[in-house]
Amino acid sequence: MKKTLLGIVFLTFGAFNIVISVILIAIADWIAGGIEVTGFVAYLGGALIIGAANALIELFFRTS
Repeated sequence: MKKTLLGIVFLTFGAFNIVISVILIAIADWIAGGIEVTGFVAYLGGALIIGAANALIELFFRTS
């Protein structure tokens, strides 16, 4: 499954990572009772924030 998802990410130039983040936020919303995410725009905004934070962390803490 990992190879399949990796192929989709390469094919879509990384845009599929946003879809994966949206799905993970939806799962967190379903599991955790204290999180309330309403609407697709909120899921998409959360995914974009997670992606931007990940890029910044990777930029500042890259070891090689």
